[in-house]
Amino acid sequence: MTGNCNLDSLKLKQYLPKDPLIDLTFEYPEGWNVFERWGSYGSFIQAQILEPLKASDTTKELPCSISITIYPKSKAEFSPLSAQGLADDIRTKRLSLKGCTLLSSAETNIAGLKATDEKLAYSIFDLPLQANAKSIPVIERILCFQRGDSYYTISLNETTEYFEAYNDVFNRILNSLQFRNESSSNNASSQ
Repeated sequence: MTGNCNLDSLKLKQYLPKDPLIDLTFEYPEGWNVFERWGSYGSFIQAQILEPLKASDTTKELPCSISITIYPKSKAEFSPLSAQGLADDIRTKRLSLKGCTLLSSAETNIAGLKATDEKLAYSIFDLPLQANAKSIPVIERILCFQRGDSYYTISLNETTEYFEAYNDVFNRILNSLQFRNESSSNNASSQ
């Protein structure tokens, strides 16, 4: 058992977005929550998959968070307008964090589309902006790709201690990813 997720007996359920602007479906761990949110002025739409933490569980400091974010080309604030441009923008912002390091950078495919796949390590704080905040080391894996007039990120944010186990959950979600307006059942590939 890792955190609150027994990876050996993990059951997945299908997620069908409420908002039609989220043009993909995916499977996620049963018992986890999915929240849809929108950026100001339509700058993005996001589905966040969040592991529930039990109050009695003191072994895990943060819930696992997996996010699928869609940026419309008309609202994109990075340059050049490409999946690589988005990946470069995210990497530059993360590397500006004190102590952040790039662990790996590769290319992969998501549902037949070329994608970047990067891992970064940095620390976040359990109680931001407070003097007694505890530093928590995390690893973030971020995939970026483009489809039509939209740019996508799919990211996993997990503590260093649990990252590898939860990366398996992330890969299962990636493998289940399908675009809703395609007649064929293309599965996402992952590393």
